[in-house]
Amino acid sequence: MRNYWFLFFIMNLFSMVTSGQTDYYSTANSTYAGIKLINGGDKYNSRFCTVKKGDQLVKYSPYEVLEYGFKNGRIFVSRDIPLPDSSRRVFLERLKKGKNNLYYYRGNKTKKFYWEKDSTLFVELPKHVSDNESKEFNDMLYELTSDCRNIAEVTGLVRYNKKSLTAFITRYNRCDNKPFPHLKFGITGGYAVSKLSSSDAMLKKYSFPYDGSMTIGLFVDVPIMVSNYSFHADITFHQGAYSVYFRDENKNIDLLINTAAISVPFLIRYTYPSVKLSPFINMGGIYAYNFKNENTLYEATIVHDVVEINPVSDEPLLTKSLIGFSAGSGLEYRLNYRHEPGLP
Repeated sequence: MRNYWFLFFIMNLFSMVTSGQTDYYSTANSTYAGIKLINGGDKYNSRFCTVKKGDQLVKYSPYEVLEYGFKNGRIFVSRDIPLPDSSRRVFLERLKKGKNNLYYYRGNKTKKFYWEKDSTLFVELPKHVSDNESKEFNDMLYELTSDCRNIAEVTGLVRYNKKSLTAFITRYNRCDNKPFPHLKFGITGGYAVSKLSSSDAMLKKYSFPYDGSMTIGLFVDVPIMVSNYSFHADITFHQGAYSVYFRDENKNIDLLINTAAISVPFLIRYTYPSVKLSPFINMGGIYAYNFKNENTLYEATIVHDVVEINPVSDEPLLTKSLIGFSAGSGLEYRLNYRHEPGLP
């Protein structure tokens, strides 16, 4: 069953990659497909459309080419962008096409995003509004999306990068009433129940009882490509105290164990997006370090009604470092647009 869940994660992660097509560019009169475009990076692509023809590289300006696209799905369109006292024609990368479009421009020392709303409004989304230092692009997003309350209330979670803004405008085009993926961190606590298992030849045949203890720690949850998948990590502290009695032929064996450990699971999590209750599953690896690893083994022998108690060993019976596999599921309850605590 574990292998099936692993394949589910891998296939869905790969499904987020855009399907391929073919390189092309369009002029006012024609479209040329099946050609070879050269990717010069964001800055260069904003200035030129470069086509490889034989052994030569031919560069076209935004005045000559209206649109060009790579087979990986990246598309650049020729547009005039406003300057303080004029305008300039450049190639803008179109990050999202729909009722509202999102564009990206990379200059020499700057990067800018442009929002096109209903084909009637074309505005820049500056990271900081120059005439108001306390106002940022999130405030502009709130004004632009105020007609969809579900989206407007999460503008504070949007980051000034391609993935975050693209995910945001995609949800706005649909007026989604779903949680927006964002960084989460906080304190975690609970009650852990554990059971010891020894590989010692003398002790492995005995069944150890369960022991419960409180746990406390920290967690962080980082979205992967602003999707419903995330990287989830915890660091938790817990301790255990075990007192076990065995009867072996004419011997009584008492085992006292005290442990304190830090556990660090590294998980891939999928969270189903819903308004209030969001179920999730996660799996991955876990590392545990027993920084307190004390035990004492006593052997009591009865000979002619005389009880002799001897300490057999105080060497650690547990491995100090442990590596294993972790998997689980749970629910997130959404208090508001930002707070979504996990429920075990």
